[in-house]
This record gives sequence, structure tokens and C-alpha cells, in this order.
Amino acid sequence: MNVKYSIKEVYPQIFAVIVPDKYDRAMTFCRVQEFYESPSKKFHGRKFCMWEYMKWYAKKSGAFTYPRDWSGFNVPLKVAIKVAESCSFPDCRFPTFYDDVFKNIVSAIEDKSGGGSRGYVIGTDGKNGTVLNHEVCHGKYFLSEDYRKLADQITLGRSMKPYYQQLKENIIGMGYNAKVVNDEIQAYCQYGFEECPPFRKNVQLEALTKLSREYNEQLINF
Repeated sequence: MNVKYSIKEVYPQIFAVIVPDKYDRAMTFCRVQEFYESPSKKFHGRKFCMWEYMKWYAKKSGAFTYPRDWSGFNVPLKVAIKVAESCSFPDCRFPTFYDDVFKNIVSAIEDKSGGGSRGYVIGTDGKNGTVLNHEVCHGKYFLSEDYRKLADQITLGRSMKPYYQQLKENIIGMGYNAKVVNDEIQAYCQYGFEECPPFRKNVQLEALTKLSREYNEQLINF
């Protein structure tokens, strides 16, 4: 079994792990993504058995549809390093093939980053496109205080006010942790809202298009 991937620094300190196969991409990032932002206290910030996670997800969704449900992934490099180092922890009981793939990926990114841990890791399907651009927005939000402050001004501003609560409910309903709501709003409004009906549920496409324009105009220099 082999996972084909490449690693590219697509923005200063933002490292894209490009995995063309959607299933391989999802399973490679599943553990670290859920450690970082799972809505469940059973998995968020915890060491967990992947098979227990799959069972929980299947009960919640009717089947284990994680690879179909999620296309892009994003975590701080320091979180990726922490999870990679713990992939063989005794609590895991059954480390997976994808844990080894992820450890190799993190090791390669550490080499590219010069051994630092301040960077950001994203999982995407190619070197350009909506998924990549959406995930880069998350990286900028994490790495740049100026970007984050300006994005939050728009997210919590007058233009967004009529739609904020609905978008928050939509994001949480999609399976995100409530802590990442503002980050997800700014990323989806810039890239991905048109392709994601659950995000724009009960919000007019015209309104999101106007908000997208505002984000892009304000954040163009980042």
C-alpha cells in the first residue's frame, strides 16, 4: 500500500501536503485534524484509537463517510509534530498505516522549515484551486496577527451581522468545533461557499458573494 503525496511551501511557512487521492488525504489527516478541532471531547486534544473514532463517526453520520465529507485539512505545525510524535503511544493500541505516512510527512516538513515549529500544514488536492486557497486562508489566519485582526473585523462587523448567527449554526452543524467558527467563516466566505451548500444554508448566495468581495478587497495585501 502506498500513498502518493508531495509537499510544497505555497506561502511563507504554510506547507501544502498535496494528496491527489481523496480517501488517502482524509485518512492521513484524520487523526491530527480531529485532535486539533474535533467537536467531541472524546477526541479533541486527546490521544485516541482510530477505530473508536471511526465507530463514533459512523454512529453520528450513519456510516463512516469522513473521506467523502472532508476535502481539505489544516493544522499548526506544532500540533502536527505533537501528534506525529505520539502516533505510537500505548493508548492507541492499533496505530494505522496512515499514522506512519503522517509521521514521514511531518519529518519532511520539519526539514523544510529548518527545524522550526511555527509553520502551518494544510492537506489539499492540488497546487491550486478552491481547496488549496481555502486552507491557505486558515494558515494566514493562524500565522499573521494583522490578517487575523482584519478578518475578524469583517466577520464581526456590520455587513456580516445579519448572517453571522446562521453561519455559526451551519458551521457547527457541519461538524466543526465552536472554537473555529470565525476562522471557518472567513475561509469559506473567501473560497468554497459556492461549492458548500451546508455552509450557506438559509443565507442568500448574493449576500455571501458581497461578503466574499469585502474579505478579498480588505485582505488582498496578505
